[in-house]
Amino acid sequence: VETQAQLRVLKDMGFNIFQGYLFGKPAPIEHWVKTAKARA
Repeated sequence: VETQAQLRVLKDMGFNIFQGYLFGKPAPIEHWVKTAKARA
C-alpha cells in the first residue's frame, strides 16, 4: 500500500492486514536478523 487512497479502498473491501511504503520502507535482511536475535 503506497497511498492513503489505496488503504481506504482496501479497508472498504474488508482487508485488515497491510504492508507497503505507506507504513515503512523495505529493510535489509540483516536488520530483521538483528531484531529477531534481540527479541529471542
